[in-house]
Amino acid sequence: MTPLGGIRVLDLTRLLPGPFATLVLSDLGAQVDKLEDPNMGDYTRHAPPMVGNAGAAFHALNRGKRSAVLDLKSERGRAVFERIVPHYDVLFEQFRPGVLARLGLAHERLLELHPKLVVCALTGYGQTGPLRDRAGHDLNYLARAGLVGLAGPADQKPAIPPFQLADVSGGLWSVIAILAALREREQTGKGSILDIAMLDSVIPFATIGLSKLLGGELPARGGELLSGGIAAYDTYLTADQQVVTLGALEPKFLMKFCAHAGIEVDLSVLLPGPHQAELKARFSRAIAGKTAPSGRRSTPSTTSASSPRCARTKSCPTRRWSHGGCSSRARPARARCVTTALRSRQPTSSRRRRRARGSTPTRSSARRA
Repeated sequence: MTPLGGIRVLDLTRLLPGPFATLVLSDLGAQVDKLEDPNMGDYTRHAPPMVGNAGAAFHALNRGKRSAVLDLKSERGRAVFERIVPHYDVLFEQFRPGVLARLGLAHERLLELHPKLVVCALTGYGQTGPLRDRAGHDLNYLARAGLVGLAGPADQKPAIPPFQLADVSGGLWSVIAILAALREREQTGKGSILDIAMLDSVIPFATIGLSKLLGGELPARGGELLSGGIAAYDTYLTADQQVVTLGALEPKFLMKFCAHAGIEVDLSVLLPGPHQAELKARFSRAIAGKTAPSGRRSTPSTTSASSPRCARTKSCPTRRWSHGGCSSRARPARARCVTTALRSRQPTSSRRRRRARGSTPTRSSARRA
């Protein structure tokens, strides 16, 4: 028994945001069927490094799903699409606002076809407002939310984050909204249309960094509590040129670390300001006198204040992920043509059996990842 067992999701998304969201739904037990266009399909199929006939990212994001090809720009493809929609609980789309409407498949039309359908539309700036038609990527959304302006040293231009925060957070907020909508449907018997904007999804990440604005002050890049403004929350080099991170924001942990490392400080070490330059120099000298292994052992186990950097060749989460089923050994989702498979025709006895078991009306040759 899984939390979303029996829930069927029709996934029209590609790249990272939508596929990540439907991956979470799949991991919770939902059956996710991925529809791809007949040209390139999901772009991550072609993104190196390749594992077999598809990119590693495609495998990671689409394991456990079924995949089929459907041309929504053709009249025949749209007719097939309208026939299969009533067989699903959730439809997840990531087109820019108005794209489905121009194809005659507006959100309202989808609810006419299936009044209990939950339609989740994930976009950069939402379905309404002056930016609704603007294209964008993760970096654009982070910049508009104010997060990019806080990243990097004070005397340099803002740093580009090495991760896709807006894509992943947009996907997670979509999952939360879908779960809430499914719960609401249990009570009302009605579906809903969910409007999720990736810009909105990242604004909560700026809560601490931009909190000074509430007091009428501007935050300083590289100078705030959690952006490199204090010695107790920074990265340092060891004697063997390894990078370690220090995160000791609680006074009891910080004082234990400093006592063990031979650094004399008072509680002003936790306050940003000009005095932090001299404190950082003292912390750097103390940590530079130790190699990375001895530096890790020198910290009392009760503090958990410092950690080694995750080397590129041995990323920390990899073992946990592989045991959880996220490794690249997962078989790729296979793209199959769905238009001929979903033609109206007399079902065979095997199809009758599949339908009796509650399978989707898609072709039996569509394989799980």
